[in-house]
Amino acid sequence: MTPQAPPAPEGPELLRCRIPASLDALGEVLGQVEAGLVSAGLPLDLALQLMLVLDETVSNLATHATQVAGREVWVDISILHHPDRIEAVIADDGPPFDPSEAPLPHLADTLEERDVGGLGLLIVRNVMDEVRYDRLDGHNRLLLGKLLPPEA
Repeated sequence: MTPQAPPAPEGPELLRCRIPASLDALGEVLGQVEAGLVSAGLPLDLALQLMLVLDETVSNLATHATQVAGREVWVDISILHHPDRIEAVIADDGPPFDPSEAPLPHLADTLEERDVGGLGLLIVRNVMDEVRYDRLDGHNRLLLGKLLPPEA
């Protein structure tokens, strides 16, 4: 039995799914995300950027949240298509984690000097136009927004 899902985000959905935070489940969903975005007529480069960000985010949940929680963590992914932007809402029932408070890596440091981790967060923050976190009903919720080019 899966834990209760958080409230669904509002807006025109291209995709909504619930998966365990695992790399196997992520691989299946990324194919669905790509197909949904391309069939909606969105540019392939935008679809690839969104897939990269989803990959980074859910991979981190699979690696870190499940370890900290000591149990399977469930992830709800919604992709919303608004006239001016695409939003991905990623919610999980893992321990609280606000990525906006996590330190970014010091890129000026050498590989030997640099702490492990943080590059995924840097990618997410640089690729997306909006990154917002909140904790709602016992779930982490990350909203990732990407503005659409005028012709999309």
